[in-house]
Amino acid sequence: MQDQVNLIKEKAKFISDAEYARLVANWAQQEDNSEQLECFVEGDTFQVGGIISFSTISYLLSTPGIATIKIRFGLKNKEEKQFCLLLFGVDSAGERVTPYCEATSIYTPSKESEALDMPSEELPESLTGLWKYNWISRNGAVGAEVFSIRYGFLHGYNYSVQEFVATLGLAKEKLSVHIIYGLHHYYGLGNSQKASTLPCYAFGLVLHATKLGEANSIDDEGYYDLSSPCPRTC
Repeated sequence: MQDQVNLIKEKAKFISDAEYARLVANWAQQEDNSEQLECFVEGDTFQVGGIISFSTISYLLSTPGIATIKIRFGLKNKEEKQFCLLLFGVDSAGERVTPYCEATSIYTPSKESEALDMPSEELPESLTGLWKYNWISRNGAVGAEVFSIRYGFLHGYNYSVQEFVATLGLAKEKLSVHIIYGLHHYYGLGNSQKASTLPCYAFGLVLHATKLGEANSIDDEGYYDLSSPCPRTC
């Protein structure tokens, strides 16, 4: 996939419990939105992911007792309707042990989708490349249906600490984690009388470890795990 010119709109930061509750509540209200979501587009750019600095990730991973890092979806300022990623850590009992962190949003010009090539046919790069291709080719034009899976409306994904450590260890001297958006194309279950023939799309995330200052060179490698969506594993 060709390199993208990504524009960072805001800095990553820790947020209060009250702010976290407000952001995730705003997002939850989108479940009943029957129109195209406006929260991924800003002017002639659209969101392609988020960035968490190595220093922020190191604080999270260094917390005693942490077992899982949870990524949750939020919606900033109802008027602006800006989608955002929120991270925090919990222990093996599910109790939160870290502050809430808001990722930096990454935007790319809409014209970038016009220059996209289909990804290669080599696994696993073909999967991650295809998912990112599916997202970027939409130019941020998606509806709430891509967040609706068999368990309900998506609020985020969970990752074990080992998964984040593995992501950071993919190469030397990598200083930040990019959380890239993707759309997974699949067939849902049918019923006892008829097999499903309707294709479905679901919003997903791909983790990349990247050197600081190299936001423009996201390749088709990366870590992904669809086994712990929220719901069902909130």
